[in-house]
Amino acid sequence: MDEDEDEDELEPGWDGNRPAAISAVLCAGVTPRPPKWLQVELLAAARRAADANSAECESWAAEQLRLGGIRENAALVAVMETALRDRITTTYLEKYPDRRYLIDELRRWT
Repeated sequence: MDEDEDEDELEPGWDGNRPAAISAVLCAGVTPRPPKWLQVELLAAARRAADANSAECESWAAEQLRLGGIRENAALVAVMETALRDRITTTYLEKYPDRRYLIDELRRWT
């Protein structure tokens, strides 16, 4: 097993840090685990898109949530830093209820 493979895995009740929480959400359901450089690149792109005005951001986020994978996860993380946080998080958790603990952990840091 690769040393980096599960370095950011979160368990319910885990007491870690913000970068690990972000990485855990970015990689949720993504196999194989993407390298750090790709996580950073996709999150940066998602944050730029989320910085658009709210109508554009909401449309973009809804589109990303339909795509699945790491782009969807990056959109969620980026939108959690905007006023759309609750609406998008609710939609995401309807699709992935088993990831609630990851989102709850990320909320501690955003």
